[in-house]
Amino acid sequence: QPGQGPALRRRRTRQRIHRDYQQIKKRLRILRIKRIFFMAEFTNKTTLTFPEESHKIIGAAMAVHRYFGCGFSEKVYQDALEVEFKNQGIPYQREVQMQAVYNGISLSSTFIPDFICYDKIIVELKAVKELEDIHRSQAINYAKVSECPLAILINFGEYSLKFERFPNHR
Repeated sequence: QPGQGPALRRRRTRQRIHRDYQQIKKRLRILRIKRIFFMAEFTNKTTLTFPEESHKIIGAAMAVHRYFGCGFSEKVYQDALEVEFKNQGIPYQREVQMQAVYNGISLSSTFIPDFICYDKIIVELKAVKELEDIHRSQAINYAKVSECPLAILINFGEYSLKFERFPNHR
């Protein structure tokens, strides 16, 4: 049939371009992850609060993000991160109801962080387009009220995993 040859070549060319584009996107994602690990590796670890534990937690989150990418609900990432914590031997408690403490007095009010790892690190997950100050405040306040020395806020909702550390200097 006349005309089918060039149309078929154009379609195959478009498919090849799309496949190459997908491979480039995947390579860029891997390079971004490697850059984050590289930067974390050469940060002055003596100034960080719990550097080894933080590195393991963030590495587990990166493994989950590498598998799922962005676009799922927070609950999906929470379930997957729990599996990853188990696989990597990271001690954790999930969604533990905690008493708020004010001036050394336990209040009747409670709050529920997503994870507490190593009995000293609050891990709060988000799956939003961009972290906002209210998310940061939540992580900081959870660490303050629970008297945990560190909170890590992790956002799975962006193309590249984002995390922020909040030491509790009390």
